[in-house]
Amino acid sequence: MHINYAKAIELANEVVAKKGEDFIYRNPTGETGGGCLYTHPDGPGCLWGHVVRKLVPDWVSTELEGLDIHSVVKDLGWSATNKALNFMREVQSLQDIGTPWGVAVLEAQEACEPAGEDAYDENEEYSW
Repeated sequence: MHINYAKAIELANEVVAKKGEDFIYRNPTGETGGGCLYTHPDGPGCLWGHVVRKLVPDWVSTELEGLDIHSVVKDLGWSATNKALNFMREVQSLQDIGTPWGVAVLEAQEACEPAGEDAYDENEEYSW
């Protein structure tokens, strides 16, 4: 699978639509703000855990817990643009500090839309 910026936004928004814009990630003990797990004992955990589980239903992330979304994308053998991975990382970081998922997606989009010389090249592939 190849993920460009538009696809990353689409995948994130699908999860937000399902869970709700105000959904705040909680770890298996019910706490917020302390990082996330891709998979909980009862199913997907964080936003990207939900995305991956939707696309790869039997995926379990035990060996990738604690690693960033770049590592998950690489482990799955997927490719992505730099802009898509920056968006995904930003959503993950915002979620990890207790930001509601709808807000995290919007703020990540804003962070990935700099103007002028700071603009991302949408077609630039991430190099592992």
